[in-house]
Amino acid sequence: IPVTVLANAANKSSATVSVALSSSTGTVNRAVGTLEVRGDSIGSTRAGRVPGPPRVSLLGDSITSNYTDFVKPVLEAEGYAVFDDGIPGSGILDADECHGQRASSTVATQDPDVVVFDNFGNYGYFPPCDPTVGGTTPAFYADWDAAAVNDTSILTSKGASVYWVLGPFTAQPSWNTQIPINNSDYLAIAATTPNVYTIDAWTAFGGAEENFALRAPDRGHLSVAGDQLITSVIVHSIPATVPAAP
Repeated sequence: IPVTVLANAANKSSATVSVALSSSTGTVNRAVGTLEVRGDSIGSTRAGRVPGPPRVSLLGDSITSNYTDFVKPVLEAEGYAVFDDGIPGSGILDADECHGQRASSTVATQDPDVVVFDNFGNYGYFPPCDPTVGGTTPAFYADWDAAAVNDTSILTSKGASVYWVLGPFTAQPSWNTQIPINNSDYLAIAATTPNVYTIDAWTAFGGAEENFALRAPDRGHLSVAGDQLITSVIVHSIPATVPAAP
């Protein structure tokens, strides 16, 4: 059964596996499934990397904080040191984040090899960067995109790989338009920036169709099943292991 898997920049490749059997009594063809191969290394050791185990930083809001309990032990079993930086209610346009302060602190204090960043659009729970900008306005979306671009630039400045999580859909007003717009920003950043990728929780959760079994009763946060699903998506999106410390 010949299978060819070619390496790609995201350190993950897949190929469809099928079986064809022929004999004097006939031929049988069966589609078996998909074989996924993840590399066992991010790549060469980053210049100036702080010694220590491979590190992954989980940045985001309450969604991050909730699924960390599921993601952390899995990644630790793969050899990562895991930093939990999910701050409930936070958003990248908060006054203490909007100029890259949080991203800069992450690089300076954690020196991550991998950053998983989700932020689905929290605004106004903490003092905003510009109080004159209203949520879900054109100015808000422009500022959000600019902040995401700036954070990405900072987080990749020492060679880390950054994975923006594409938020799953919810039908709640404002979120139902905001999440897809923010997701499109993250896709555009990943398409034009080296070492930047996306983790597609949007598709995994059913696309533009809300799955109530995966949501908490408030329909904003995730249920246990949702936390487990997003954990699986994250773990299968980033490299399985990283280089040994220099």
